[in-house]
Amino acid sequence: MICIKNGTLHTAVTRETFVADILIDNGKIVTIGKHISSENAEVIDVTGLHVYPGFIDAHCHTGLDGYGIGYEGQDYNELNDPVTPQVQAIDGLNPFDPCMNMAAKAGVTCFATGPGSSNSIGGTFAAIKPVGTRIDNMIVKFPIAMKCAFGENPKRCYQNQGISSRMTTASKIREALNTAKLYKAKKEAAGDDISKLPSYDQKSEALIPVLNRQIPLKAHAHQANDIFTAIRIAKEFGVGLTLEHVTEGHMIANELAKEKFPLAVGPTFGHATKFELQNKTWETPGILAKAGCHVSIITDAPVIPLHHLPLCAGFAIKAGMDEFDALRAVTINPAEHIGIADRVGSLEEGKDADIVIVDGNPFDVTGVIRHVLIDGKKVEWYFLHFPENHFIYRKRIFFRFTAAHNGLPITITCYSGVFSEKYFSEINAPNSRIRSVFSPVSSLFLMPIPDANFSTLNRFETVENDIFSLHQTAKNPGNQRFPGFFKYGSEGNRIYVQSPETPMFPCFLNIIRQNFTALLSEQSSQIYPSQRDNVQL
Repeated sequence: MICIKNGTLHTAVTRETFVADILIDNGKIVTIGKHISSENAEVIDVTGLHVYPGFIDAHCHTGLDGYGIGYEGQDYNELNDPVTPQVQAIDGLNPFDPCMNMAAKAGVTCFATGPGSSNSIGGTFAAIKPVGTRIDNMIVKFPIAMKCAFGENPKRCYQNQGISSRMTTASKIREALNTAKLYKAKKEAAGDDISKLPSYDQKSEALIPVLNRQIPLKAHAHQANDIFTAIRIAKEFGVGLTLEHVTEGHMIANELAKEKFPLAVGPTFGHATKFELQNKTWETPGILAKAGCHVSIITDAPVIPLHHLPLCAGFAIKAGMDEFDALRAVTINPAEHIGIADRVGSLEEGKDADIVIVDGNPFDVTGVIRHVLIDGKKVEWYFLHFPENHFIYRKRIFFRFTAAHNGLPITITCYSGVFSEKYFSEINAPNSRIRSVFSPVSSLFLMPIPDANFSTLNRFETVENDIFSLHQTAKNPGNQRFPGFFKYGSEGNRIYVQSPETPMFPCFLNIIRQNFTALLSEQSSQIYPSQRDNVQL
């Protein structure tokens, strides 16, 4: 069990915030209230911090786009046939896509991912959580929707295969739905008589859940005319529909409010890259929400990196969207949009313990995420790719060295987690305020040392790098300072080393050791050899 104590809760259900505790057991929120007993539970004290439900993106392609590798990993667009309802996102998703963890540590705890918009009908989407090693175990719901696309993309991708206008795109979708409708009728008429069954049609079979309203069409539509075409076709066949992108939604807000279809707005970062995006604006989600529409904000990752979803909500707020509406647009609304609101999207008893704990406002660039829980488990922060000359891949590094300062022992312990960029250095000294945590995530390491002579701060001794002899590639060659890369200074009675977010952990350790050695040597102190342990997983 885990008990989150004394946080300011933003439930996404009520506009009002309140201070309360959250008790978590078996991955679920068990109780929300004040002064909950934390007996036999791990306590996370979040006094002064803000607690949100995990953020959700209703439309992206994460896990199907090869992060940094190009064609070899790009599996979200079929280009052999404009009508492919039979393809399934789960068959292409890569659970080791680095974007998964990048999203998780940014508080995006669930997202809908699936085929792109090259095809008139593209295949089925899945809702997954960004933690795990096997997609089957990461699925929240599958299938959630059938992708279809209007506008420029099918024209561009299949202009040499018979699609040269929006009219043809619409006709392809109608043709596939009519064929599936006839196929379904023949199957129902055959009953248990196998001899009367129609020949197996993979495409039509995949569209039967759409015709049965088990899953909706998930319609890529930027322009107003494309949006209305999608609505027209959905009504013709009596099928469910969600509208994706809705770039010109603000221009037809009153009409969309009448239709009551869920809207996923975005991506809105950057300039217009094609004609149908010329009217995009951050004002769109706010205008639609004020008109009474059901609005989600999306990244369409990789168009916008998935981990920027909270910032997208921030830009919408800056453009006039009500902050509570923006919160709902990245939590409960996308959960409803993709049909998983019974499990996620709000802080409510009985729901999955997908929780984001923030110092400040997550929709502001200054907000700092302190903890992310998915299914009640703390997200492990990691890099899949480390510079070989700076990190011991898949190994845990641990060392401790002891010094004496003014007759008092000082112990410095440094360690790194496996697949973790959340590296820690803990300094303990009795009768002094030497206790701190070093994390490149927060980019600040503080060393409070009583009576330290700060004039010696930039006087570094060259110390033999024996700590890192575990692995030649983990050494910092020549014990370099990396001029311009790290910053040093003093603040009150503290000394700090500041660095960008990076997995160059051994370098940090060496710099810490050098700094500490230089400081202590000025005060006739002693530093003793390190103890070290290297654990192979």
